[in-house]
Amino acid sequence: MSNYFLYASCKPCEYFSPMDTLIIDGDTIFIERQEGLLISDSTGLTEPEPSRLKRPPLRIWNAAVAAGFNTSITSWKSQTSDFESLDEFLGRKTPLKLNPLIAAEFGGRFASIRTAGGVFELSVNTGIALNQVVSTFTTISESNQLVKDSILGFGTEANELFVTYFTVTNPPDIGEVDTAFIDLQGAELKLNIVDIPLKLRVTLQPNGSNTRMFLETGVMRRVITRTDFTGSLIMLNERGEFHPFLSDDFQTKRILAPHFGVGAERRIPLGNAINQKYYALGALLSASIPGLTWNNSADLSFDVGSVSLTAFARFFF
Repeated sequence: MSNYFLYASCKPCEYFSPMDTLIIDGDTIFIERQEGLLISDSTGLTEPEPSRLKRPPLRIWNAAVAAGFNTSITSWKSQTSDFESLDEFLGRKTPLKLNPLIAAEFGGRFASIRTAGGVFELSVNTGIALNQVVSTFTTISESNQLVKDSILGFGTEANELFVTYFTVTNPPDIGEVDTAFIDLQGAELKLNIVDIPLKLRVTLQPNGSNTRMFLETGVMRRVITRTDFTGSLIMLNERGEFHPFLSDDFQTKRILAPHFGVGAERRIPLGNAINQKYYALGALLSASIPGLTWNNSADLSFDVGSVSLTAFARFFF
């Protein structure tokens, strides 16, 4: 017969201690103190291991949608003789025209470099854009205005075109020299384009800032899906020689254009900080320069460069 006090500790082992004395029928019996170590607790249950911290997702992929405007920088040149376009001959500047642009993009980050000023990210992006190239030019309203007996030359006055010609009155070789102003009108070449870029982007996110700045460069494959050519393009010189080019004379070739861009975006968090989800809103100013020759004709050169400004929403996952 004995009583015991049981002491439990927070460790996966226990100590027990018997009472110091035991009294039976008036006799005192001394019991030697002993301590015993239990290898495991009496329940047989193991203590659960501390939970591991989950590593946040890297979110190396991104997808974006964009919309904006594009303007084309175009010029026409003759590959033969000293012909000039009618706008060049008149000293008129080709007006720039804004065209709508929509695009979608996908890419991934393949490197991150942490510096004292912030984090540099390197990524590769591609996508597709629906675009337009529009070239406006001046042409002659009625082609029969140039049907003269003998054209002696072309000239300009007050930004207008006149032709000097010899009119035969009494054959043979009897006539007079006359001058006539030519009625002009505007025309344009409109190309519907599908752009497929391949870009390398360098992004800087300064420490403690949600604003990111980036530079990008690469190449862009431009596919012409439709061509609208209104009017005829007149190439001429002062000696009275001229050549009208029609839509059949415009023969595009495969185009691989350079691409350069600079932009900024602001990261906007989604949800709590543990998930680290975010998207970004920003703007991109890009250019495809210098202008490249788009026409295969042996007599006519059509050079095109472009500048665009777009706003975008980029999602990271």
